[in-house]
Amino acid sequence: MSDKVILSSKAHWGRDPRLREDSVIRIRFTDVDAKKRALGRLAGRFPFKSWATGEMLVPEGALGFLATENIAFQVEGPATYEQITPSLRDPASAPVQ
Repeated sequence: MSDKVILSSKAHWGRDPRLREDSVIRIRFTDVDAKKRALGRLAGRFPFKSWATGEMLVPEGALGFLATENIAFQVEGPATYEQITPSLRDPASAPVQ
């Protein structure tokens, strides 16, 4: 996956109690326009993570919402623990003096 990640502004991904590891689903959109529409509709309603590869993590409840909005997507499967939890490493750490 690409390092470029878009996070929803509604909730901090790793801190939202509604997001358990078993309730976060990895999806992929059929085209760029569908992904743009989904980003616009999900923002402020559901927390999500989106990668430049076209993959997106959404809570299970967002699947029905996207379907009722007629946004085409494919379910890839449940998210992994590594995808859900925030990275703790800072790649640009300060030099030790």
